[in-house]
Amino acid sequence: MPWLAVVLGVVLGARAEDAPPASALPEEDVPPAEEVVVEDAWSRVRPGQRVITDEEVDRAGSLTLAQALERDVAVTASCGARGERQFSVRGFDQKQVAVLVDGVPTSVPYNGFVDLGKFPAAMLEEARILPGASAGLYGPVSLGGAVEIRTAPPPDRPQAWARTRMAWHGAVETDASAGGGRGPLAVRVAGGARSTPGTPLSASFEPTSREDGGTRDASNGRSSDLRTQARWDLGRGGRISLGANYVTGVWSVPTGLYDYPIRYWRYTDFHDLGTSLRHEAAVGRHLIVEESAFYLLNQNVLDAYDDVTRLTQEETGSWHSLYQDDRVGGVAQATAALGDPDDPWARVRARFFLDRQHHHSVPDRGEPAVDISTVVWSGALSAERPAGRAPGGFAGLEVDGEVPVQDAAFTPAPTFVGPVAGLRWSALDRVDLEASVARRARFPTLKERFSSARGYRLPNVDLGPERAWHMGLDAAIRVADPLAVGLSLWDAEVEDLIEEVVLDGGEVQLQNVGRAEIFGGEGGLRILPVETLTLDATGAFLRARRRDADPPDDRLEYRPAWQSRVTATWLPGGRWEAEVTWQAVGPQSFYEENLGQWGTLGWIDTWDAGLGYRPVRTALVRLQVQNVLDAHVQLRYGYPDPGRTVWCTVEIGG
Repeated sequence: MPWLAVVLGVVLGARAEDAPPASALPEEDVPPAEEVVVEDAWSRVRPGQRVITDEEVDRAGSLTLAQALERDVAVTASCGARGERQFSVRGFDQKQVAVLVDGVPTSVPYNGFVDLGKFPAAMLEEARILPGASAGLYGPVSLGGAVEIRTAPPPDRPQAWARTRMAWHGAVETDASAGGGRGPLAVRVAGGARSTPGTPLSASFEPTSREDGGTRDASNGRSSDLRTQARWDLGRGGRISLGANYVTGVWSVPTGLYDYPIRYWRYTDFHDLGTSLRHEAAVGRHLIVEESAFYLLNQNVLDAYDDVTRLTQEETGSWHSLYQDDRVGGVAQATAALGDPDDPWARVRARFFLDRQHHHSVPDRGEPAVDISTVVWSGALSAERPAGRAPGGFAGLEVDGEVPVQDAAFTPAPTFVGPVAGLRWSALDRVDLEASVARRARFPTLKERFSSARGYRLPNVDLGPERAWHMGLDAAIRVADPLAVGLSLWDAEVEDLIEEVVLDGGEVQLQNVGRAEIFGGEGGLRILPVETLTLDATGAFLRARRRDADPPDDRLEYRPAWQSRVTATWLPGGRWEAEVTWQAVGPQSFYEENLGQWGTLGWIDTWDAGLGYRPVRTALVRLQVQNVLDAHVQLRYGYPDPGRTVWCTVEIGG
């Protein structure tokens, strides 16, 4: 049904589905966050920003954080050669988007990615997608915006729950959480384990020489995770929060159907640890201060084998590599209310960020270790006037820099200065408008500067940052009590894109040579035809083209031209709940390196459905079917997604 996706994309242009508080309803209708001593940044939601909640994720049956984010039409994700679920936001790939979990930056310093497909959706309480000019000031990693993920905070009263999911194809997931508070102290501990013998392919998949269908080759894996948070209220001294998230596992990497050379890979050891310590307090009635420190460790062993059995490593092209990346840093922020602190006419915020990044690797047994380090810093000053004092607005300035901390020749990225500004207008508690502009940058990763890609290309230690001007126009309109509409238009002019260049001698090197335009729109509506039924319809269109190349080489890979999503949610308020979702994506271009030519992945549409029943208040049974019609889904050339999967969930507690 591609025609329906086109109609939705043209008529709507954006979305309000996943987060009516974020993109479809005025700020006054956002459910209040848990009351704390100081202002909760999660309660500040603007047009163009999206919120995805744990209730939505549970009803949809999302298994990972990546799947949870894919509920937004601004987000596209697919698995590639390393088996990682990588996503893009409005045409900007993952290393161009800042990703934070409980305020901790989660991307690996070496390549700028974090595989959210390895993190369970059970850890999510709320996620915010902050694209383009609507994002805040996040430093030199937010060329295309930011994604903020928040895990569940410690509860004030004793609380516990446990959940088990079982799939028809043999996968099993178990999660549990317990916590409570006494006096000034509150604690939560949660964790889980999961395993899969492999994911099923669609019955319409056509076998190839590398994949005969049925269960996807080398898609098996197992993992476990542990999460803990503690909060200590200090009275007038504010609040201290401590958090830690840990994931470990073993995953095989499915072989690409058409790639050369053929890869038989496996993550034989994987560890990811993120920790943070935060203090926040009110100083008088007009000033709020926040200080936090974080530490991130990502370590994995990636093995390349001789053949499909993944047992031996004797031939040329096999290897045993160790990668270990760590980040340690901190953030200091102060926010001042000007005028009456209960109804200020403006807020001024100052922020400083410092991040030391280190990469250690051993490419293969017997090879010398590689160690690279750098320090990135960012300072920002911004002012915000509430929209209720029409007209509202905001303005800010960010300065980013880098200091190398190693002996090897290393040209630090030039200091970047990025302004951001916008105007807001609200009327009758039904209309919110925002126009914004921002200048953003992304410093090159350590891999882009130093890696030779196993002899494929020359390093470039002089590589500079990518830069972009963002312009956005966002509207959130509540037409009537049962109907809300959200609209967004944006344009990003990108320069100094990092692209491969063939030198005179035939060698390949990454250089800042690219320019691109990424233009698009999103729209969505939410309607409640009856009290117990909610209908969400959203659509998006995207035009992404390089300005430094002629057709057909002006295309940017894996940026779908259209996306649409329609969801019907039935919540009668008793024992039953149900949800049905239709989603369409496509078409999108890709470059086939082995043939040296461009190709196009066509339209893909899928249906998901779920039904839940509560036999008692503290128990829930769910049946969820993803890809109900067993469609053949290929969002990246040569890497098919799962066919129909059926899950049964049993949950107790709450």
